[in-house]
Amino acid sequence: MAKPPNKDPYRETAPTSFPETPPRFAQPSHDFTLQVVMEMQKSIGELSSKTDRLISDSKSQSEKLDKVRMQMHWVAGGAVMLVAIITLAANLYTKFSPLPTIVPPPSVTSVPKTGS
Repeated sequence: MAKPPNKDPYRETAPTSFPETPPRFAQPSHDFTLQVVMEMQKSIGELSSKTDRLISDSKSQSEKLDKVRMQMHWVAGGAVMLVAIITLAANLYTKFSPLPTIVPPPSVTSVPKTGS
């Protein structure tokens, strides 16, 4: 009589039957990849719109700064002109002034000695 096969689960045995078709592995779902791509497109769209807004805001700030800079140049130029006019007027006034100028008394070079 033949011995019954050993029921030891840890013992290596050769398979008795082979599969007729290759095994089917689970195919990855494209749903996750599609969702990631769509979320990425959404994020890129938001980023580009915010970038466009930032560009337009910086242009408007640049225009405002140019206006302020131009006003500062006008004020500085006006101040320089005002100082130049005041200096010229003071110079002309001292040159053609009807008031007599005060002449200091002549200096005494020799002092006479008294008493001896």
